[in-house]
Amino acid sequence: MLQMIIKRSILASALLFLHCYLLQAQTANTTNNDSTNKVNNVSSAGDVDATFPGGFDAWFSYLRKSIDPDIATKNGAPTGTYKVTVGFTIGPDGSVTGAKAATNFGYGMESAVIKAFKRSPKWIPAKQNGKNVIAYKVQALVFAVPKKK
Repeated sequence: MLQMIIKRSILASALLFLHCYLLQAQTANTTNNDSTNKVNNVSSAGDVDATFPGGFDAWFSYLRKSIDPDIATKNGAPTGTYKVTVGFTIGPDGSVTGAKAATNFGYGMESAVIKAFKRSPKWIPAKQNGKNVIAYKVQALVFAVPKKK
């Protein structure tokens, strides 16, 4: 019985974090051709995007440590996979703000992800024209609830 629980936990963890990926790093142009009309102060694709210190691997290491992959199972979610999507901003000072779930599966999944984002260490902010600017990101994480045997 204990081996089955361990196997389920490993499977759920593996599915969650093997399928974790950066859905997209959305950016929008912030200036028009004459560089006078700024829109939302979000970084443009031609400049430096916000990054987590240590890069992509460090970000997912942080998420693995901060989010319980079994939260959905523990809260009684039906068998299946759940792709939780959260949008968030990286401020000019590197802080993570405005984390908001685009999905609403419940069972503690979105709240666990948002909690981890709110506690995130500061990022290296995006830059445009040499100045720190706001960047918007979208992150998807997959939670798996195995069949009960």
